[in-house]
Amino acid sequence: MKENVKALFQPITIGGIPLKNRMVMPPMVTNFSSIDGTPERKMVQYLRNRAKGGVGLIIQEAASVSWPEGKISNRQIRINDPVTVADLFDITDSVHAFGTKIIVQLHHGGFLAHPEYTYGAENVSSSDGNGARAMTKEEIKKVVDDFITSAVNAKNARYDGIEIHAAHMYLLNQFINPAWNKRTDEYGGSIENRFRIIREIAEGIREKCGRPFIVGLRLGAVDFPQGNTVGSAIEICKMAEDCGIDMLNISVGFYEFAEVVPTQYSEEAPYTYISEAIKKAVNIPVAIVGKLRTPEICARIIDTKQADLVAIGRQMICDPEWLNKILMGKEETIRTCLNCLEGCMERMSFADSGIRCVINPYVGVEDFYNENVVAAAGQPKTIVVVGGGIAGMQYSIIAKKQGHNVILLEKTEQLGGQMILAGMTPFKKEVRQALNWFKSEVERQKIDVRLQTKADVELISSLDPDHVVLAMGCEFADPPIEGIENAVKGDLVIGRKVEVGQGKKVAIIGGGVSGCELAHRIALEGSEPTILEMLPTVCSNGGVIHSEMLKAQVGSMATILTSVKVNQIERDKVFYRNADGQDACIEIDMVINCAGQKKVSSPLYERLIQKGFDVYRIGENGISNFQNATREALQLAYTL
Repeated sequence: MKENVKALFQPITIGGIPLKNRMVMPPMVTNFSSIDGTPERKMVQYLRNRAKGGVGLIIQEAASVSWPEGKISNRQIRINDPVTVADLFDITDSVHAFGTKIIVQLHHGGFLAHPEYTYGAENVSSSDGNGARAMTKEEIKKVVDDFITSAVNAKNARYDGIEIHAAHMYLLNQFINPAWNKRTDEYGGSIENRFRIIREIAEGIREKCGRPFIVGLRLGAVDFPQGNTVGSAIEICKMAEDCGIDMLNISVGFYEFAEVVPTQYSEEAPYTYISEAIKKAVNIPVAIVGKLRTPEICARIIDTKQADLVAIGRQMICDPEWLNKILMGKEETIRTCLNCLEGCMERMSFADSGIRCVINPYVGVEDFYNENVVAAAGQPKTIVVVGGGIAGMQYSIIAKKQGHNVILLEKTEQLGGQMILAGMTPFKKEVRQALNWFKSEVERQKIDVRLQTKADVELISSLDPDHVVLAMGCEFADPPIEGIENAVKGDLVIGRKVEVGQGKKVAIIGGGVSGCELAHRIALEGSEPTILEMLPTVCSNGGVIHSEMLKAQVGSMATILTSVKVNQIERDKVFYRNADGQDACIEIDMVINCAGQKKVSSPLYERLIQKGFDVYRIGENGISNFQNATREALQLAYTL
């Protein structure tokens, strides 16, 4: 362990419960429960692996205290019914085996409860509005009792405590936020009245559950775009301490406004100024979340007293062994989170599916596969992998761990494939870090890598493989446009083999993720990009969150023309038909083709099949879909 990260391993006691270190895994919805609200085996294994990774405290994801009427997802955990206690005990038992403590977050959706999942129950909130009606005092009393009952169930399931969810626009946040709470009775008006429901819940839980038992509060301390501020959050935190809250878990914002979970466009540790201000005002432990990925930043937060605990979320999904690697002084082996949110946040929020991770294919299938205990191959085989992009590297890593003789052929001078290009656009430091991890892991596994080697039937035959895996990826395609030869292919510009320069007028054909990210870079470097996209919107091939953030970035820096058809390209002009069906022309200095990608054109697959080789293909989904590439590699590795 390095000297500058020792603060992470200081023990601390919360609510009478001793924690072995200052690291917390915050609550993150996984959708790893069944429709009836009981946890599936994959949730048990998922949390077990994070406990095994060394974290001091796990805060298990939001569990519904008023199931089903308070549910926000189809697979939300149910905790208000004692019938779930036995299943939940499997979780706590697995986590406690590694000396990690675990509490569960208690939650009610309020007006965000999803009608599709609440079996027609009427949505309620602090006040009328947002598709809900104001709760009666009797209904408030029932919800308070639901929280208390759920806490008792949690204690019976051997949880070390609970966390009351009062953030992110859910029910309790709807009470403490003056923008939503318009009540005129004892639950509205003053900050003390708006906090009253939380006080009643906390005091009721303490009376029933006693000590030692952690009663934590997750607080939306600063509500974007309106509501509580740092000043009002401090007052709320003082009241929380007064009513017996043991720990404050500080978050911000509403999910609708994207500040809750920082992205690649966010700075590191953006919310520590809030936790620092709160910590100075209270005498109970304060935890902070928000793009905390590196041990140095996390340790500095503890050392400088910006918080007492550091909550590592997406990074803990990406690499459950994060803390153990720091403890063992192997920080260079940490697989760093992309902050892309595509495998975790998006699958949970927009696809109602179990979470995954773009660069850790084991997430979501940890009940079947274990990254750290890879089953040895019954009969080691020689496997030739053609293509050193993310799919080829991921497959090679797993196959080598299985004991196979892996030979990785890459035609260029370096590994990486499309990851190299993805890391050469703005705000992609995380992609470059991930690429370095894959390359380093290939080296650590001592895989036989042969760079600048063009694969053909003769070479592969000479290696006498049992299996051949083609991971040749994709390449930029030429659309059927007159004069397309006058356009420079996007990969050449992204890869800086062709430079745009400054002060140029540049037309980019294609407004997918690649085209928009390139336009963003060109604008930042002093030229004027115009994106021509045939669809009604740009970034339609990317993840929802990343695409919205990218559109916000590029929208103010480039001219965007949608629903257009490019008819002809000349060296200094682009002719197109606009959304109104009128022909138009723009004068330019350069045209760049980002109109899409296709599988790499090669007869190799057919020729190998003809020669009788056992051949497989993976990783042909393009620059924007690393998730499919790594998952295909995992599935194939465990199939052969």
